[in-house]
Amino acid sequence: MSDELSFPALATSALTQAFTFLYGRLAVVLDRKLSPSERKDIERSAESSSIDVASLKVDESALTDERMNLLRVLDDALGVYANNPELIRSDNEQLLRSLGRLRDELETVHNHRFAFGEEHASTPQAVVDQKMDRVSGEVTGVEADEFQGTAHAHVNQTVKNVNKGAKIIGAKFKKME
Repeated sequence: MSDELSFPALATSALTQAFTFLYGRLAVVLDRKLSPSERKDIERSAESSSIDVASLKVDESALTDERMNLLRVLDDALGVYANNPELIRSDNEQLLRSLGRLRDELETVHNHRFAFGEEHASTPQAVVDQKMDRVSGEVTGVEADEFQGTAHAHVNQTVKNVNKGAKIIGAKFKKME
């Protein structure tokens, strides 16, 4: 399951490229105007991470008010690093947590897995987006017998009302390797 702390430990130069790519995708999602140099930085970081930027499409249904608010908060939190790239260091846990969360949200928005460093983009993945008005029984986003290695699951569950005794489970795995 995706973990906000799962952003890979990368050398500073690779971390800077990953930051530039993710922050650039954030700018695209938030529909900010990019300068020509910012576009070139995004294209360069995408090339180095083997991500085909041209094929990335935004899933408009994933752009909920809640997600857009979270993306704006991440934009504010990460803006300091965009303006001060010397602060981008692999030992900065706050940065890694924020990048992990941003990657997770952008993967949902683009319905695409972003891989950096030793990770592999072809990793099997499950993307589940459930929207429910009321839950009175049990709801499970992903249930599997096995979850191996670098597999990736992203579960987003939005529920307006939960009845007493109801159960909402993001992911359930019998065996994890």
